[in-house]
Amino acid sequence: MKKLLPLLFVLAAVGCGSGAAVSAPGAPGGEDTPVLALRVTTDVGEARHKEESLLTDVESEWSATFVRPRVAIDYRRPDGLEVTAELLAFMTPKNEETWKDGGVVVGENDLQLEGYEGRALAGWGVWIEEVGRFSILLGGSMRSVELEREVGGAVADSEFDLPIAEVEARVSLPIRSAESELTGSFDLSIVGGWVVEPEAEVPGAGDIEGDDGYLFRTRVGFTINPHPQLSFFLGGFYERLELEGGVEGAAEWPDSTTNVAGAEVGAIWRY
Repeated sequence: MKKLLPLLFVLAAVGCGSGAAVSAPGAPGGEDTPVLALRVTTDVGEARHKEESLLTDVESEWSATFVRPRVAIDYRRPDGLEVTAELLAFMTPKNEETWKDGGVVVGENDLQLEGYEGRALAGWGVWIEEVGRFSILLGGSMRSVELEREVGGAVADSEFDLPIAEVEARVSLPIRSAESELTGSFDLSIVGGWVVEPEAEVPGAGDIEGDDGYLFRTRVGFTINPHPQLSFFLGGFYERLELEGGVEGAAEWPDSTTNVAGAEVGAIWRY
């Protein structure tokens, strides 16, 4: 599979990570036993991308809906250790990209993105009685993006590799119903990421190294536990990816800003 661009993801996403807790405090699995869980979720939302060329002062705007399925393995021990391994993919339909110079439209192209991302995080969590669980995890992700741009009937493919160092804070607050035995939790996740030595392969220029960039994303939602081994998650997310590209001779990887927002739904199976 070709690799894509800094453009959109996170779709990160990245990253992006998941706001769903491995096991809600006080829920099946509790805090006194190890928890191994398979998490399968899907993000659906919209991405908005802006790009600015320093060589030509031309700006581009592009937006599209996307679907991003993800599969993750979460492991948590009673001593507080937490580990997450995650794999996700994303794709957008073709949509119109508009290029402007001084606010005047100078070109319109068809643009499509697809790619995948792998994440690995490890850290520590603490359960505070009658309050909830608070965790900090460190790790990284590798995002591979492929951009297909159709200009005047000709198709040009670009590929992008984005290594990202991440720190993630998680909060899981238990919810219990006084009228039933159904349990759940309110879950929040905040991720800060730093893009380390990004690289792009653009038509006619070969490899271009970018300068740097950062990723911010947050997820919030609710986990409901209808069964000791099964939970459902429903929530929303927001991501922002800022990238500073690079220049190789007359070829340029433009600076870009990508905002992504939408909903996440899925299920968690515990073993």
